[in-house]
Amino acid sequence: MIQLNRSKNFIAEFNKTCERIGRDPQEITILGATKSQKIEPLKIAFKSGIKNFGENFLQEAEQKILEIGHEPVWHFIGSMQTRKAKKISLLFDWVQTIDRIKVAKKLNESRPETMKKLNVCIQVNPDNEESKSGIPLSECHNMMEEIVR
Repeated sequence: MIQLNRSKNFIAEFNKTCERIGRDPQEITILGATKSQKIEPLKIAFKSGIKNFGENFLQEAEQKILEIGHEPVWHFIGSMQTRKAKKISLLFDWVQTIDRIKVAKKLNESRPETMKKLNVCIQVNPDNEESKSGIPLSECHNMMEEIVR
């Protein structure tokens, strides 16, 4: 009951904030990070109005997705190993951080044609900072061309 109230309070506060700043809440996606969360609180959050969940551990996500189902929109967040691309392409609706064409191709090859296309976000490192992941800005066009083929 406490978790349900917290989720409902969050959604109510979110809606008030949107109204105050003149934004339509339907135009904003709330992404609930599920890392280390148990399944029951996720079900409660979903019932309260959080429809998108993000997970960065494939093994944790698999159990949650199998139990909760595909009604929520599932996002894989964080860095991804190529060897996990096949399973990720089967379980998730979004992959938030693509930074290599090899990974994008593997995801695409592994996604069955019977499923909707996988949504991806390209991670860009515009300042070429060595401490950060992502492709250089100069490679974005080429990467996008490769992904949409």
